[in-house]
Amino acid sequence: QSPMLRSLVGSEMCIRDSITGQPTQCVCNYPTTATNLWEFNDDLTDTCGNWSNATNVGSATFTSGKFGNALTLTGAEYLTLSNTWTYDNNFSCSIWVYMNNLSMGSNYPGVLGFWGTGGYDWMIELDVAGTPKFNGVMYTSAGSQRAGTTTTLAINTWYHIALVRSSGTTKMYINGVQQTQTFTDANDYDNTTFTLGIHGTNQTSFPF
Repeated sequence: QSPMLRSLVGSEMCIRDSITGQPTQCVCNYPTTATNLWEFNDDLTDTCGNWSNATNVGSATFTSGKFGNALTLTGAEYLTLSNTWTYDNNFSCSIWVYMNNLSMGSNYPGVLGFWGTGGYDWMIELDVAGTPKFNGVMYTSAGSQRAGTTTTLAINTWYHIALVRSSGTTKMYINGVQQTQTFTDANDYDNTTFTLGIHGTNQTSFPF
């Protein structure tokens, strides 16, 4: 892979409204109905056909990925969606991520996130402030909570990252293995804006 690339994000981003296991390859009807699937195989369409195409901001390009091709992000590109997601508190969001550099432009670059009203948001971030790890972050008007991964991360490696929320409990999985850190809250997260590759509330300071 080119040393100019910070990350390869793609070869599936998958969203489900219900939880039955965490398969590391997603199709629209297995194991339960996947609401959305972006394969990033040279296009930005939702394979399930439920949501719109993603908007490519900064002209992100494609390269060889985990399954077919993947989306390349170097810190100046990201994706947005125009759809509003209305859901209950049982959902999952997963993505394959490849990094060839852990020296990012900030300590908490955003992998993906949904940004709502009243400060109720959630995201997956890469935390490089200390030992690199992925966090599932739930934001409320009172602050934030994080469920972090404990798997040691390495460059030039594909990771399947999944954030799962079930009955108010948020968990993180890496390559299908549940990580030990979790948290539980009773908030509803009503999301209106999606971003991939950047922190949606501070798009200039937290690029992936």
